[in-house]
Amino acid sequence: NKPIFQIAHPLLSEQTFNSVCSSLQKKLQEFLKQKPSDVDRGLLNGVLSILVILENIFETTDLTYKLLSNKASQGIATEIFEAMYFDLEGEGEEKDICKTITRAASTVWSMISTSVSNSEDDSYRSHLFEPVLLHVKDSITDVTRAESPSTILGRIDKLITSFYPVGSQGFKDAVTTLLGNATSWETLRSPFTQYTSSLLTLGINDKYVGLLQTPPVDTDELVPVAYDSFGLSAYGRLIFSMAEYVVRIGPDELFDGNDREWVMRHLMLTSIECQHGLDVPGCSQIWNSSVAGSTPIVLEFLQRANYIFNYRFETVLVSEPGHNWYTLLYSAIKNQNDKINNFLGFVASLMRPNHDDDDETTLIDVMSGALVETILTKLIAQTGLKSDALPLWLGLVKAEAAELKLPIKVAIINAIKTVFSQETSYKTLQSELTSKLSGISSLGEFGVDTGKAWKLLVTLNATSTDHGDAISIPSQRLMHLVLTIRKWFEDDSSLDDIESYQRTRVLVEIAQLFINIAKSVKDVSGGQWEFFLERSYEWMTYSDPELDEELPLVYFAAQLFFTLKKLAYEGIVDLLASLDDQAPQFYETLLKLFIKEGEWSLSTTSTKPKIIYQELLADLTEDVPSSALFESSDISNIVTLLKSSNEILQKRAFKLLEMQITHIVQELSVRLEFSASNDEENNDKVYIDKALFEYMINPPNISKWYTLPLDEQALHDVFGFMLAWLLMFEHFNNITFRLKQEYTAQLKDANAVSKMMPFISKILGVGAGQIIQPFDLSLWDINEYEIDGFDSAHEISYQVFAAHLYYRALKHIPSLIRQWWVDCKNRQLTIGVESYTEKNFSAMLINSELDLLARDDIKSLLQDNDNDFTVKALRAASEVSATYRVDEQNMQIAIKLPSNFPLRQIDVEGVQKVGVSDKQWRGWMFSVAAVIGSQNGNIVDALTVFKRNVNLHFSGVEDCTICYSIISAQDRSIPTKQCRTCKNKFHASCLYKWFRSSNSASCPLCRTVF
Repeated sequence: NKPIFQIAHPLLSEQTFNSVCSSLQKKLQEFLKQKPSDVDRGLLNGVLSILVILENIFETTDLTYKLLSNKASQGIATEIFEAMYFDLEGEGEEKDICKTITRAASTVWSMISTSVSNSEDDSYRSHLFEPVLLHVKDSITDVTRAESPSTILGRIDKLITSFYPVGSQGFKDAVTTLLGNATSWETLRSPFTQYTSSLLTLGINDKYVGLLQTPPVDTDELVPVAYDSFGLSAYGRLIFSMAEYVVRIGPDELFDGNDREWVMRHLMLTSIECQHGLDVPGCSQIWNSSVAGSTPIVLEFLQRANYIFNYRFETVLVSEPGHNWYTLLYSAIKNQNDKINNFLGFVASLMRPNHDDDDETTLIDVMSGALVETILTKLIAQTGLKSDALPLWLGLVKAEAAELKLPIKVAIINAIKTVFSQETSYKTLQSELTSKLSGISSLGEFGVDTGKAWKLLVTLNATSTDHGDAISIPSQRLMHLVLTIRKWFEDDSSLDDIESYQRTRVLVEIAQLFINIAKSVKDVSGGQWEFFLERSYEWMTYSDPELDEELPLVYFAAQLFFTLKKLAYEGIVDLLASLDDQAPQFYETLLKLFIKEGEWSLSTTSTKPKIIYQELLADLTEDVPSSALFESSDISNIVTLLKSSNEILQKRAFKLLEMQITHIVQELSVRLEFSASNDEENNDKVYIDKALFEYMINPPNISKWYTLPLDEQALHDVFGFMLAWLLMFEHFNNITFRLKQEYTAQLKDANAVSKMMPFISKILGVGAGQIIQPFDLSLWDINEYEIDGFDSAHEISYQVFAAHLYYRALKHIPSLIRQWWVDCKNRQLTIGVESYTEKNFSAMLINSELDLLARDDIKSLLQDNDNDFTVKALRAASEVSATYRVDEQNMQIAIKLPSNFPLRQIDVEGVQKVGVSDKQWRGWMFSVAAVIGSQNGNIVDALTVFKRNVNLHFSGVEDCTICYSIISAQDRSIPTKQCRTCKNKFHASCLYKWFRSSNSASCPLCRTVF
């Protein structure tokens, strides 16, 4: 049966035909408005039937033309095109029907495009094509669409190329339609002329942001912006997709014979704004940085925008203007001459001010300045700059010159000073600026509408260079300027009339001017050094780095101090004297600022300006004297910095904590050794810092260490946790026995090793079976470790660090590691740890123990009894023998270190006893084994205990009748607690354990109440 529309003679009236066409289109429109998550099955079947009908209609050319040109169904081609890409969520029969619909729509669309392509009527093609293109183009900026702009762009590409070959006039017209015009782009971009105070922090690393004069707005005052599911605004969707499309078709297709430099302007200014948003997340509203996955989209855009710019520069800008580009550009700026090539015209338009604006520097001006500097710098690098250009450009950048706005003047100066900074006319400009700035009478003039003082200050700073004297003019002129500025600060109340953000902006520039002057008057004696130090201290101490607008001031004040300190150490005597006088207060402030960053970093997203500021603080606190550190800060405050997301901050915090811990351990060791009582009940306890301890026993989750890429791990948490344990081990350096026991007991009570060992094993790949091979340590020396060599971007840094931590654990707390290993229920892990330890650590630790015995100081300690006590090390057998000469007889013991030392207990053998009972001998052997096995002692400690037992025994000292040793293995004391009835003596520690285990305070022998 043939469809009714294929009957030769008409059966339907025109009115009926229009009604049918309208019904078909309405049904398609209803379908396309449905949510992908919920579409009625009946509607799906109805749409499928419509597409079957349309497929039959479009088999006839006349009916195809009639339907597509019918007013009642105008736009039906758009609905068919959209139906090709409709996707239903989930699975099931509805999903299968939807797939059939998309295939049917694709078939119908192919029939349409074939029919139109075969038509000789071009107007018919454009009549059909343009509505579809405009509709799909509108969906790019529609933030309610579920599809990404890139996906829609793929459809547009297919749409255009299905009608017009690339390079044809029709293709070019389609690109023009797709792009739209500059006015529509500006309309979409208009909400992004505002900014919040967070942008001002970029004044640290972007000199142009510091020139902003329009005031910031509060977050709740921003123009509301809607975002799609990818976090993109309508403007973001447009410009990101257009950058992608230009790269697809090639920049030549965009710029070929067309005045489309406005597209380049949008691309490049937006790329600068996006970089701002990456440096300070949230400061750009073009996209919502809090949406997961939005950042990679922005990074792709930046790559594309830079590719388009560089391509355009290389293919057009370099070839057309030649070496007189600066003359043409100057003429275009000065005379409003637009008769130059498109790209130079684009540069000129960036540089010329918009006459609708006042002289106030806006966000667009700031970004334009940065872009102009980039372009001019590339131009000079590619084509050079002749000396006849200098008078032209210097005339434009003078403070009083009105042709250009301040950011553009700064851009020109930054571009040309690399070539002309040593020219006489350039130095003359610096001299003129210095003289005119010396004529400013007070800080209040920086708030005057004319902006004369502000322009002079900024322009003079811009002329400074990084090499030699920053400002190359006679020193006396600069010293005269310093005297003028000192008068400004004798009465700085005039600053009160200026808005706070503007006041801070002025002080930031003055701080930078002080840095430049300091570099330029190194050979001049005078009061300028003390003045600079005073200002630096004041700005650092009384400004708040947590306030966005004040962070740059604190940064540049600290940078000023850094510069002055460097100059002082280079040999400026006056400055060094002033610095020595004021150093204590500076370091106190620096430590406070440094510690504050720990509190800040836990509650705020990291930003590039903050990181730069933190790194400067880290550099400055490197030289903090120990006295200032101990007096000004508590260890817990600095521990917080171990959790910072800034690696440099973590390293500096470690160095400061290491210094503090060394000091604390020395003081505690002395205090404990000289405490009045050694009783077990003594309340003179010491504790590991609570904040550090909490960090140590709460390891980060690294369960996916080998399944996720390194950059997706919480690397700063991993590094901070490892630093915390390294600091714990720093407690054991040069420590007394009693303090070591205190720390060990705390670690044991908290079961801390059970938190560390699985973590270290995971990093090293130990005990993972066949899936992961353990890290090969054969190329690494892990008994020493420099934290400065750690690089968080490389996995090997974590592995070498973890290996060093394990080495330190085996060295300082072997008994706790042994106990964890014995108690561990994961057999695969215990086997792996044992094998790894024996292969990589045991031999090194055994040699270290034996090397101790060869040291002169150790020999002197052990062999001070007229050679009655001798020690012999047998390296090949990993054995040590000790012989005590008693009345022409030898008392001898042998200590055997196992091959997997220290995981397994040492073997203490009583080779020959003399003059002691079996109980006493066994007690001595137990004491020797306990010192190494359970008290974290080394072999020297064990031999010392044995030697003291022998010496005291033959001196008549009674042994403890609980442990049968004279020297306590736990605290190295002798028996001092005597029973009043039986007169037997006991170690305080042994007696305490007896009382606790027996629940009785009676004598272990006679049972009399003690």
